[in-house]
Amino acid sequence: PLPNPSSPPLNDAITSTSLTAARVKSSASSHGYFVDPYVEHFLLNSSNRRRSEEAAPAIQPMIRRGYAARQITIDAVIRAFLRVTELKKRRQVVILGSGMDTTFLRYLDGSLLCPEGGDGSARSRGRADWYEVDHASVIRHKISAMRCLWTSHLSDRLSKGMLHFVQHDLAAGGLFDALSRAQSFPPDCAGACFDCSCPTLFVAECSFMYLPMESLRDVLSEITRLCTRPSLCVYDPVPGDDAYGRMMVRNLAHARIARRGCAMQFFTDVRSYLSLLADCGWGEHSVGCTMMQAYGTVVPEVCRKVVDAGGRSVVEGGDGMLDELEEWEIIMKHYALIVAEAGLDQSDTKEELCALLPGRTNAIGFQHGYFDVL
Repeated sequence: PLPNPSSPPLNDAITSTSLTAARVKSSASSHGYFVDPYVEHFLLNSSNRRRSEEAAPAIQPMIRRGYAARQITIDAVIRAFLRVTELKKRRQVVILGSGMDTTFLRYLDGSLLCPEGGDGSARSRGRADWYEVDHASVIRHKISAMRCLWTSHLSDRLSKGMLHFVQHDLAAGGLFDALSRAQSFPPDCAGACFDCSCPTLFVAECSFMYLPMESLRDVLSEITRLCTRPSLCVYDPVPGDDAYGRMMVRNLAHARIARRGCAMQFFTDVRSYLSLLADCGWGEHSVGCTMMQAYGTVVPEVCRKVVDAGGRSVVEGGDGMLDELEEWEIIMKHYALIVAEAGLDQSDTKEELCALLPGRTNAIGFQHGYFDVL
């Protein structure tokens, strides 16, 4: 059974998932699934790293593949948002439940915009500000690690964008009050205040799943109510009611991460997630799919070949070709990619991330007739 909502806070269990995710992404990067030279720095600065690695089971190839698909897909959505808004004077990306996220750092060095290699800096015009929102303990750890990393790698690239840290528990409400008190990084650089009127992409990578359903409704409704031009990218499990989905929920309950009433229990499929968005003001421009569908369309072919092949491994032996296809499909069908937009008018139609036209692939990779739409 799931823990009761009145049980002691689960922040420690939930925030520990940020280091777990960073550990898996670091392993995937070292196996050559993608290039991320920064995530390792956040592990090196963790005082609990050795103890957590000794206690943690070995990372299996299927887990590395899943995380690789997850990161590549979210990168594709952020990249599409930055490209369709490149003529805007300012854009904002808000990472909700950011953990050890590295998208801002990879934006600065150009690799986020150019995953196939080369100089990605030439592909984006305009300024982009990043806001990372998470529990205070996570933000403190991130800032501590960033101080050394910033000095040694990135201080000369500040003009491309600004990073802001926000200590906030999404379940507590008041997201926009917290954004207005964001701490700019580096501290000696005066950052612009959060602007509700400019194009803003909110990214939630396995962070909405933990919230009580009412808290999630409040967050989604607050964004559409207060932002003039918001976009949303969500990656979350959709357990449904089959054997694998029930096992997912049991495992999270055992780890004291999932509670009775948490949002993930209410999502039987992609359509149920889209229905929630419609209730919260996102219904006119929402597109969703399982990660199995996203893997075949949103993930660039060059990246898909690398994942199928087990990475361009720098580790002897590598992971090898993907041959457990049935297990792979089951896992990928229990996760969803949701992209939504609100506040669009007729002058914005050429910029829609969610536009699906017959015979055309949109900015993200969505194809007409292949995805659920509300």
